Amino acid sequence: MDYEKLSETSTLKVRLSKETKPFYISVDKSSQSHYINSVLASIFDRPPSTYFNLSRDDDKSLSINLTQFDTIDVPKKNSCTLAYITSDYDFDAKFKALYDAGVPIPKSVYNEEIADYLFGQKLLDVSSYQPTLFLQRVLALSIIDIINDKPPNAFTISVVNSIDFSPTSVFKPVVITNALINVIIDVFGEICLWDESNDPKTMPQFNKFVGLLAATVARSKRTNSCIRDALDQFCPSYFAESFITLFVAKIQTRLTETDTFRVLSEIFGDFWIIRAFRTRNLLNNFIYSLNTISVLPYVGIYCITAGFALDGQNSAPASISILQIGSTSLFTSSRVAPMVIDPILEAIYSQPLSSDLPFLEMTEQQLISVNIKLNAALPIFQATITKSRTVQNAVLDYIVEIISRHSFEPKGLLLTIFSFLFEKDIIQPSVFNNWMQISFNSDGKHAALLEINSMLMTLIPGSFPPTNKVDLLPKRAAQPKEGPPDMDIPF
Repeated sequence: MDYEKLSETSTLKVRLSKETKPFYISVDKSSQSHYINSVLASIFDRPPSTYFNLSRDDDKSLSINLTQFDTIDVPKKNSCTLAYITSDYDFDAKFKALYDAGVPIPKSVYNEEIADYLFGQKLLDVSSYQPTLFLQRVLALSIIDIINDKPPNAFTISVVNSIDFSPTSVFKPVVITNALINVIIDVFGEICLWDESNDPKTMPQFNKFVGLLAATVARSKRTNSCIRDALDQFCPSYFAESFITLFVAKIQTRLTETDTFRVLSEIFGDFWIIRAFRTRNLLNNFIYSLNTISVLPYVGIYCITAGFALDGQNSAPASISILQIGSTSLFTSSRVAPMVIDPILEAIYSQPLSSDLPFLEMTEQQLISVNIKLNAALPIFQATITKSRTVQNAVLDYIVEIISRHSFEPKGLLLTIFSFLFEKDIIQPSVFNNWMQISFNSDGKHAALLEINSMLMTLIPGSFPPTNKVDLLPKRAAQPKEGPPDMDIPF
């Protein structure tokens, strides 16, 4: 199917028919197709059992059912005709009957047939998605009832207690994710999602919603990406920031610091939390409040490093602050590598290199500026990278990943950074050599090795063996290479 993958944010142009004017839906690369389906159902005031088909105006055979895919691709330069089908099943009425009966779900039917059991008949209709859609609606309405303070009910309580995030749970990850999206859209709406003047923390339902999820995670001590995937549709936003802040505070009161660190790492991940906040100041306010840095230490390392990288001062005070975050074991995990390298390279590209765009090779002034920035960051490098070969290897990989996004421009930047890390004893020679000789696992690494090899051949006359079969970094000055006097390997 000739569909263009989403980059960051794209606009989906849809129409009900060729005779009607199109309207536009903004989507990003993480938007789940079910999220789009829910938005369309809300726009057209259709019941939850409605599902939508999109077909390209130029080729009707290229159509997608929004309930059958996890993510959606945007058609290339084409509008889509929208068609929707509403099942005869009234999911909300069936839920009300279950609620009124007040009978908990028997554990004996916790299997693939649970949807048919609850509905009272086989859920076979025009879409095989109906059983999943019904379970999703049951879960969403149960959560809504609880956070709206409806009287305790054995059925809704048994539904919510069935969420244990395990592979055998009656509610699969896709059902939980889509149900949470429904709850957010139905209860909090677009005003709370995007309008900062309407603070969700002032709504009783918000506090109960976050508390319910925190209690569920703490009870099961299992996690998966459901909560993150649901919030992903609304990031960055004031709502997402408020959710994360309150969720972290509540989970800290229920779990030990070690378990809180593990759970937050598994649910969200470091970069996801960083990118969920609209500005760096808001992220800093969050990470430095309520001892949050102790349970999100790697995000704390990122914030401290980013603060230094932006103001351009010597990083010695920042390195001391980083070392005070936690034990030395933090600096033996590869997770520390992107938290240090990302803000420093971002600062290099936005400051020393930004003034002379476009560029292909570094100018002399750029080289001086980059080295000033790297030398200023030396205390942070020494505090975070030197303690573990695993971290050092991850640093080399991540530097190549970042620079490859910029098409390895300007030429010479990669070699400048690698040379600095080698000369300042940040990366051990053996780590460099092992990293260079490992099979090429990406186009980026291949290009990086070609650039380094090219520079070496320029500086060392004569033939030069293939990069992945030569010890490029011999034992320091004890065994110098043959060549012109006082000539060092340029690393």
